[in-house]
Amino acid sequence: MSVGARRSLSAGVVSLCAVLGLLLVLSASALAAGPPETPVNETVKEITATSATVEGELNPGKGGEVGEYFVGWRLEGSTRCNASYQTTFPEPPEVALGFKEEHVKVKVTGFEADQTITLCLVERNAQGEEAVGAPVEFKTLAAPPTVVSEGVSSPKAKEATLEAVLDPNGEETKYSFEYATKATGEKLEGTIVTIPGKAPIPSYHGADVGVNVSTGAVLAAGTTYYYRVLAENEQSKKEGKPADGKVESFTTAIPPEAPAGEEAKPVTGSTATLHGVLNPNREGNPGSYEFRYRQSGTECEGGQSGEEKSTPSVEATGHSPEPVEAEVAGLLPATTYTFCLQATNAAGETTLGAPATIVDGAVRRVLQLSEDGSYVYFLSSEVLTGAGGEPLRNGLGSEPLAGEENLYLCPAAKRKKAAKRRKAKHAKRSRSAGV
Repeated sequence: MSVGARRSLSAGVVSLCAVLGLLLVLSASALAAGPPETPVNETVKEITATSATVEGELNPGKGGEVGEYFVGWRLEGSTRCNASYQTTFPEPPEVALGFKEEHVKVKVTGFEADQTITLCLVERNAQGEEAVGAPVEFKTLAAPPTVVSEGVSSPKAKEATLEAVLDPNGEETKYSFEYATKATGEKLEGTIVTIPGKAPIPSYHGADVGVNVSTGAVLAAGTTYYYRVLAENEQSKKEGKPADGKVESFTTAIPPEAPAGEEAKPVTGSTATLHGVLNPNREGNPGSYEFRYRQSGTECEGGQSGEEKSTPSVEATGHSPEPVEAEVAGLLPATTYTFCLQATNAAGETTLGAPATIVDGAVRRVLQLSEDGSYVYFLSSEVLTGAGGEPLRNGLGSEPLAGEENLYLCPAAKRKKAAKRRKAKHAKRSRSAGV
């Protein structure tokens, strides 16, 4: 080995020894450092409704080791921080450099308005040992209410429920809603209607509260309205301005129009395909439809439990006109059924078309009962025949016209009345014979 190489090797060995020695010294210092000193001079500044800045001093007597520091805090009711922290801030903690009289500052957020808080400055070394400063108590500032959200659930044709979620920020809060048919930006215009809220919201802390009011059945169908919520507590009164939500809008529903054109074809002994037309005269809202039917000569709904039936609900587009149909099965042969087409809009409002009755395979639309209640008048576009095949005369006493709607009396009602007369006559004869 050359002289130069031997000198380089010796120098490297010396340097390595020096590094190892320094590490041993630092390790020994760290092991001998012990727990951190208790922080001092904690102060709370820049207090708002939801935050505060905490300042203090680490290692007031002498320098320490590198570690970390944070602020631990609890709500009112505790004058200690070191039992168990309700919350620590920041997360993860800040780095403590170990300098003597090291000044630190932490901005703590997440408080609620008008709350009493107890907090402490905490230092922790690499071994997990902690030193907790003296507790400092302060109160966050009061705040006006906060509007969290607004909304309207399924507005109907003439009525809507206005909704909002409010944070009272620790003070009793009153609220109201305003609405109008015009608005520019965040300003309602024209006639503004104000609806006061119900009971005031209690002074909750950390809880959002849902509120709502009904407009009542005073709105116009198919009309756009603009609205907002207003909320006020003692703090907002001091500031001279209630908390107000954003101007939002909703459009009232279009009430469903009575369906028309109900008919059944084809009709067999046990099935029938029911037809009808939604929105016969104007466009409507998307919604749904179904046919309701039961064994009756006049009504499609009501009766004994289980008598009324309906086809599955099907989506409707709202177009005009909108022909629809549904097949029903399980009908009893030679039985009279009455059906109606029901239309429902997106708000859940419903309307029924005129009842139509299936008698002997012909569809007749019910008009009314006779004055004494013994006859039912029907309209039918088919020529009805009696038991012998002869054309029945219509309700006006003239011959029915094929292909046109004719007025009829219900044959079943006629037979029922005739049977009643025969029964009464038979009873009279029996009494006479007995005499």
